[in-house]
Amino acid sequence: LNSLLGLYQNGRFSDAEKLSLEITQDFPKHQFAWKVLGAVLGAGIGNALLSAKLTSKHFDKNLHSSGFTSEAAEAYMDELWAILGKELTNSKTLQKMMKWKRLTNWFIKKANRKKEIGTIMSEMIASKEAQTELWNPWFLFKTIVLP
Repeated sequence: LNSLLGLYQNGRFSDAEKLSLEITQDFPKHQFAWKVLGAVLGAGIGNALLSAKLTSKHFDKNLHSSGFTSEAAEAYMDELWAILGKELTNSKTLQKMMKWKRLTNWFIKKANRKKEIGTIMSEMIASKEAQTELWNPWFLFKTIVLP
């Protein structure tokens, strides 16, 4: 698990994908490996599909045959950010946090003792609700202060 976490923390997503596949083949019920695999495979695909859908909405083949106007580009970017902005901001924050190895290792040790923390950690990679819970002051208090 530490190797998988290290690969993910260091942005080595291709290697994290390979290791996740190995772990899930040997241990098909291993939640964390499945979550990492889903994160490295799926996050970009969903965002790319949404971006393509919005592009087709904002781009008119005849009207924009010589290029996208700055007004159309701004409208596209505004709508894309309105939909994905919070998720992308959360992802960036979580990626930064995962690079703090001592903090991450401390959370993993806590997660071994508290099922609630383990569930949140494995879900926070893909779940918006879990990401929101992670920044909840009461959750942080329970995690840090209470045994």
